[in-house]
Amino acid sequence: MDTKLHWHCYLSARRDAPGLESHEWLLQPPARIRETFYDHYSVRRWMLDKYDRHASIGSVGRPADAKDERRLQALDALKIGDDVVWVEFRLGLPVVVIAAICCPNRVDHLCPLAVQDEAQPA
Repeated sequence: MDTKLHWHCYLSARRDAPGLESHEWLLQPPARIRETFYDHYSVRRWMLDKYDRHASIGSVGRPADAKDERRLQALDALKIGDDVVWVEFRLGLPVVVIAAICCPNRVDHLCPLAVQDEAQPA
């Protein structure tokens, strides 16, 4: 199992996003992981890219400077090993969830990639 701090990144525009607690993303099938990063700067770049490509389209209720505020908040949270989850409501379109979940997590879940490796035959 990889014990070095890393983040699994997820993107969902479906109704099947996990519950309200961010660590529940780690219980999803490993195939749902879009990227895994070992540095917080790469995570933040990935999240901002996904925001620009998916979440900003049709977004409602956010001021123009919301992306800058999110960028700063994400960097602060990622620096200390926290999860970052952005939920974007869009007019006439599915909700978009962009998530970076720290692993190992404060909640005692196994790394989804380690679980996947254990499940494969030798």
